[in-house]
Amino acid sequence: MDFVESCKAMLDGMASAIKDINPNSLSLIRIVILQQPVYQAFRSELESRCLQDVQSCFNLKGDRKGPMKKILEMYLGISMTQSTEHQTGILPYSEPGCVASTLALELPAHWEPMKGEDFKKVELQPDSPEYQEVAVGFCKANNYNIHKIERIQNLYLWHAFTICRYRILSKNGEEELGEKFLYHGTSVASCNSIERDRFDRSYAGKHATLYGKGVYFAVDANYSANTYSLPDTSGLKRLYVARVLTGRYTVGNPSMKTLPRRGTEATDCFDSLVNNLENPSIFVIFHDDQAYPEYLITFS
Repeated sequence: MDFVESCKAMLDGMASAIKDINPNSLSLIRIVILQQPVYQAFRSELESRCLQDVQSCFNLKGDRKGPMKKILEMYLGISMTQSTEHQTGILPYSEPGCVASTLALELPAHWEPMKGEDFKKVELQPDSPEYQEVAVGFCKANNYNIHKIERIQNLYLWHAFTICRYRILSKNGEEELGEKFLYHGTSVASCNSIERDRFDRSYAGKHATLYGKGVYFAVDANYSANTYSLPDTSGLKRLYVARVLTGRYTVGNPSMKTLPRRGTEATDCFDSLVNNLENPSIFVIFHDDQAYPEYLITFS
């Protein structure tokens, strides 16, 4: 069986299995393809099937390559023009009635090339604009000395965060997505777990539960640095600059283990909790994929 036929059989098998299982929802199917020829054949077949879905969904007829190309790019989340300048990771995504649909998630343009790795930690140069931007935000209200700033590049965490972003965006709209850069102080012992796995709300209660039993982030770097950044044996402290999706929020309290409903529907819940509704300085999230550890600042 050649590559093309193998990929067709793979997609047919997935479609059949999903139809048989008939799940209430399906957000992720992870496929690892190691050989480039197989990947190219798989992508070609997938795009062909999605093109049929797009034509059906948008009722487009005739030879309209320009509009069709743009719609397909939006539908798949990828550029139809191959380029070596962009790196993408493929995560299939299920649309109702479109089993073969995929969402190809493009990695941030400022990341170092992953080169097949799923995790990379990159120390920023102090004279780079990226370093300066992070440092300025951190040093606004404190006199700490920064030892280094590292960018966290975790393929799977980024994909999970991006899918969560799409979910909140589709639910709330752009105006209530609430994507912010917030601070999270921690100890050196927790860094590997956060960077390799996630911000883990199962640790809620170890340090604070004043506004709910979730993961806490602060608007003010000084608050996190002073309160939750614990020094190691050499006196160095650590703090994350996290990209957090705050969405729609309400004031929390110590008894809250989950997010409260916004209305009468069980599925319509707030996305985060805060300390003050009018001018929040602390945000609490309950879904681990709702925050991505963008940078680690080591300071004293």
